[in-house]
Amino acid sequence: MGTATNGKRNDQTLTTITLDQKKLEDKLAAEGKGAVVSITATRKSDVIVGELNGQMAKNM
Repeated sequence: MGTATNGKRNDQTLTTITLDQKKLEDKLAAEGKGAVVSITATRKSDVIVGELNGQMAKNM
């Protein structure tokens, strides 16, 4: 549902997951009111960041 990028910050591994707005909107529409959105990562990382824009937050 998004794109993961990996890097390092302050000697820690960092994974940033950027959500795809269209895919999120489709998922929310399919799930209906009260849907729960979880952002998960399959790689081990010290820090995981989920990125979404203001419109995505508003839609949720």
